[in-house]
Amino acid sequence: MTNTRLNTIHRDLLRNYGRERIASLIDRNEEKAFHAQVLVGANQAIRKRYPEEDMAVLRRYQVTHTDGCVRFQFPSGRVDGFYFPSEEKGLADIPYRRNCTTDAAYPVDAAIEAAFDGYHKARTANDKEQHRRTSAFDSLLRAARTLEEVMEAIELPPEVLGRLGQKGTALVALSSDDLTRLKQDFALADVPAQRGNESVQAAA
Repeated sequence: MTNTRLNTIHRDLLRNYGRERIASLIDRNEEKAFHAQVLVGANQAIRKRYPEEDMAVLRRYQVTHTDGCVRFQFPSGRVDGFYFPSEEKGLADIPYRRNCTTDAAYPVDAAIEAAFDGYHKARTANDKEQHRRTSAFDSLLRAARTLEEVMEAIELPPEVLGRLGQKGTALVALSSDDLTRLKQDFALADVPAQRGNESVQAAA
């Protein structure tokens, strides 16, 4: 059987699949929980400075906006900023023409400071782990010359295989730790129960 030599299109497809797969494996639940706490604290602090009854009047004249760059004054005395992405839902609005460079920091309590620090610690750890796994996967793509070499290291779903070619068994020059990690990251769920059900249905 002829091996499928990897071309630029193959590598781009594999790279995109690999990065999406690895990103989906990173458990960011703790990070998201801290983020939610910071959002609640930010909204409380914003509304304390800009009461809802005042904002209702400003909204009537369309002179409000949301500023994702929020600066906090913590009980410890430090001032630090938190960035909420543009797609963030639920961030409280403020009067127009306010931004990080001109707006004073919002005072918040110790619980929000702890959530702020917890978020950054969790995110840094998650980003570092995602980078480590992605680097191992990128090493695989750089070392592999054929699809069969990639298939020796990781499993690929049928929809990806259908766009790449046939599978093979060539070994890829990776460390045992990276190879073990990649096999775990890209292991596809087995479906013996479904096969058994199909057999029963066929017999019926």
